[in-house]
Amino acid sequence: MDQFSFSNGFVLPYAGTSVALVDDDALLRDALARLLEMTGMTVEQYDSGEEFLDAASTSPADCVVLDVQLGDLSGIAVAQRLQEIEPRFPIVFITGSIDPVFEQQADEIAGAAFLRKPFLRDTLIEAIEAAMATRENPQPDSAPNTRADDMR
Repeated sequence: MDQFSFSNGFVLPYAGTSVALVDDDALLRDALARLLEMTGMTVEQYDSGEEFLDAASTSPADCVVLDVQLGDLSGIAVAQRLQEIEPRFPIVFITGSIDPVFEQQADEIAGAAFLRKPFLRDTLIEAIEAAMATRENPQPDSAPNTRADDMR
């Protein structure tokens, strides 16, 4: 990931990294976008899985942060369809649910990270880095998925 340094020495460590953020909660989506943009990331916001899938083939995003419980399609369904049409995206699932079924389904998607809300900005950034690294350096039989519990 590229860094951008200002003349005063301040560094934006993730300048050049683009994230697609898919969440039907506009307030949360805007807050997460602002947090990621403060690190230098560029964020594309989508309020539905269908909207993101329509744009996926032309999206410059390096990673997708995807809510599991979307209004139109589940985040798992979006990820499965995304793997079929545009498999280059590492995925970070986010959810407020404690249902273990979602985590089991996410486990089946290679290179995906899984975070439960609420989480810290740094935990999200670490999950994005881990998902991107897994996709850039795939392991045989896919590497284990990253969970927030593994990053503390």
